[in-house]
Amino acid sequence: MQNIINRLKEFMESEAFIIVLFLISMMSFFINSVYPAFYTIALVMILFGITNANCTCGIGLLALWTSSSQGYEDTIDIFSPVFIILFIFLVLGGVSIIYRIVKNKSIKDILNKLKKNWIMYSMISIILAMVLSLMNTPAIKLSLVGGGNYLITLAIFLAVSLKYGDLEDARRKTLNSIIYYGFMISIEAFYKFGILLYEGKGFVDVIREKALDLGWAVSNHWAVLINLALFAAFYQFLHSKTKGRKIFNYFSMLFFIGIVLITGCRGAYIGLAVSFIAFIGYYIYFIKKNNSYPWKKDIYYFGGILGIMILGVLGLWASGYLSKILSDLTNTEGSIQNGRDVIWNIAIKKFKEHWLIGAGNNTGSYFINKETGGWWNYRYYHNHYLQMLATCGIVGAVAFTSYLVTSILRCIRKEEYSLFVLIIILYFLVHGALDTLYFNTCLEPVLVILLALIPLEKKKKEEYAVIDM
Repeated sequence: MQNIINRLKEFMESEAFIIVLFLISMMSFFINSVYPAFYTIALVMILFGITNANCTCGIGLLALWTSSSQGYEDTIDIFSPVFIILFIFLVLGGVSIIYRIVKNKSIKDILNKLKKNWIMYSMISIILAMVLSLMNTPAIKLSLVGGGNYLITLAIFLAVSLKYGDLEDARRKTLNSIIYYGFMISIEAFYKFGILLYEGKGFVDVIREKALDLGWAVSNHWAVLINLALFAAFYQFLHSKTKGRKIFNYFSMLFFIGIVLITGCRGAYIGLAVSFIAFIGYYIYFIKKNNSYPWKKDIYYFGGILGIMILGVLGLWASGYLSKILSDLTNTEGSIQNGRDVIWNIAIKKFKEHWLIGAGNNTGSYFINKETGGWWNYRYYHNHYLQMLATCGIVGAVAFTSYLVTSILRCIRKEEYSLFVLIIILYFLVHGALDTLYFNTCLEPVLVILLALIPLEKKKKEEYAVIDM
């Protein structure tokens, strides 16, 4: 029996298991059902407790989580017997994981590891701000769901922080998982694109109307994940130990650049442009730190990337979409940014009415629907700064600011991975001015998993593995 458990543990810590989770998530998408993903999450939680496996498949579980909770026709009723039974399994799995962590490490060791984790404290302060905002919420169910989702995000951060196993192996698997996630999303997007073309939509119309809603994420949201996959592929490109893997990561970058262009997401374009500049600085730092790195060979690789980006910009210009983007960014009158000025004004109004503790956590969709007579059907205020001010007031804004500061401080160290995550945070901050990235159940967990893999203790020296070309 123990031999079976050991083999299962080994499989659950492999990249093959992560790929299986993505395949199950795609199954939920293609058959338009939450059940495959939901049952798998419950099963995996229990298996974690049984096998004592390390938490290296967090991105794969995130894909299942989003697939099991949003957008499908047969979304599980939370009061149904099926949900209650599955919820019990999830709780049992969570308890068993906590038991394993406590069993393998003394309470004192765990507390010592957490007591200086300022990111954890800042996330807890956000949860407290969400609880305070319940005093004003007109939609208690929405607020409780939002708070519950953020509790899950915190639990993900703590689980990965306490149980990732070998650090470099966990980082490698996590970054590869983000790349696989990008391919999974791309397959779903191509499928949706094909259906729209078959129904008579024009290629350019699909882009201009941002029609690629995947059910569990609209194009503005999954565009973020594609950009993160692009960034992960770049990092892995630099750290590839074989020529084959380097080529794979290079073509992954080219592919994801092409995919993000068809999303029609202006926030993703702007965030990508700013991050591109930051990654140039990162690359210069990398080659100076690693004198043996064969950077001259990269000139040919990056020439292709630059060519794809230029062709993409020309394509947006030819379709007329580029001029539309520039017009929206410079226009100060009327309904700009697909109604963002309308919902931003609603957010500002709610902040003025409830400036201290906000109008209620996760109530964006309630007030947007109410104030516009149902004209705008948005879940968030399309700006995570206004999102926090409107929903949790100044108390929430202070908590959110502390979260951003502690996250940035964790990343400021002379280590390549930490600086890479710092650029991811920069991307979130820039793109988040046009879309709500923080507090989004599809997006923020990816960032907290990356942050969790930056230990509290700083490395004395980071060694670079020379690529086997």
